[in-house]
Formats: sequence, C-alpha cells, structure tokens
Amino acid sequence: MHKNFIRIEASNKDAWICVCGNEPHSDGFYPCDETGNEMEPVSGWNGLYVCHGCGRIIQQDSLEIIGQKNLISKNMAKKSYNVISPDGFPITCEPFTSKKAALDYVPLWCQRFESQGYYSAIGYKIPLNELTDYLRLVVYD
Repeated sequence: MHKNFIRIEASNKDAWICVCGNEPHSDGFYPCDETGNEMEPVSGWNGLYVCHGCGRIIQQDSLEIIGQKNLISKNMAKKSYNVISPDGFPITCEPFTSKKAALDYVPLWCQRFESQGYYSAIGYKIPLNELTDYLRLVVYD
C-alpha cells in the first residue's frame, strides 16, 4: 500500500506544505481527533493535525497523511476571517475566505492613512509603523 506524506520546507521543519498546497501562513493546520474534528492538544491528544485547506489528517511525527475529514458533514471550509481595527471594528464589511487573504489585505488598509501620517483611534493617534501591532485577526465559524 502506497503511503502519502506532506512536505516540509528544507530550512524550517515546522513549515508544512500539504499536497493541496496549503501552508501554515495560509489556511493552516489544526490539532484534531481521528476523524479530523478540531480539538485542543490536551492530555490524550494523538498528535494528529487536520489541513484546513483540504481536510487531510496528518500524523505529526511522521508527516504521513492518514485520512481525510468528510468536509460535507461538517463543512470546515466555511470559516471566514477578518481583521479588527484598534477601535474594535472589522477593517472590511465582508469577511475573507482565508487567513492569508485577510492578512494580505492589511497593508492595503494601512495605506488609507498615509496622507495624515497616523491612525486616529478613540482618544489617541497611532503611528503608521506601529499600526499592525494594534490589529487583531478573528475567525468566524
């Protein structure tokens, strides 16, 4: 029987690359149980991760793909993402379909404030070179 494995970047053993092309900085990988349901890696966790791009279930130690989550039953691909401004509001009206898309939009959003040279939050001004430190990524199920 032929076994399938994910790849890793040569310079970084934590930089997984799934066969679907997903990487940690895009949709990412999350601790899961044997059926691919996300869980906290607490005592008794079996070292499995689920690819949030395609649902493949990966054994952490060997990087072997041992199964695939049934995406139809739980539709995990329906998560959406947004970035919250220092004032507590989403930076876009519509959420993003991937973490990568949300984070890629941040520099474009920050450019909106270049002409005034700062972001004006309630009661204070944030220098543009510090603005990303005040942003927060949120995930919607």
